[in-house]
Amino acid sequence: MTLKQLQERLTQWHIDKHGRAEPNMERTALKLCEETGEIAKAIIRKDTKNLEEEVADVFIVLLHLTRGLNKDILELAESKLIVIEQRLKERQKC
Repeated sequence: MTLKQLQERLTQWHIDKHGRAEPNMERTALKLCEETGEIAKAIIRKDTKNLEEEVADVFIVLLHLTRGLNKDILELAESKLIVIEQRLKERQKC
């Protein structure tokens, strides 16, 4: 499955469940906090299976957030990586 197909499937699920495509950004942000906490729990408990599930949950929530921003998650990640790489180059100059 491509990322675009996953996003379309996720959008359809959200429409079916909530009657709209756009996420509630505040509720989605809280969900992201919840799922991130579950990642930490799985790491502490060394529960690899649950960790994999929680990582997927976080990814899905991030897709919801980027849809609410009308942005592509890959473009956002690429832009941020460029900034991170530039910072690293600047630090190496010192």
